[in-house]
Amino acid sequence: MTEIVRIAPPAQLMEPTPEPDCSNATDNGDLLQCAQDRLEALRRANADKAAIAASVEVVQ
Repeated sequence: MTEIVRIAPPAQLMEPTPEPDCSNATDNGDLLQCAQDRLEALRRANADKAAIAASVEVVQ
């Protein structure tokens, strides 16, 4: 019989990724910076997902 052990991912990987605030953007430069900040937030979120996936074994 196979024993199944469930392991929770590290807490820091489960924390929400902060969403950059673009409400104070006043010109195109601010909008560009906001777009870059949002892209970086997306990359951090995807890195967290990849780390979670790497920490668990998928059983089919």
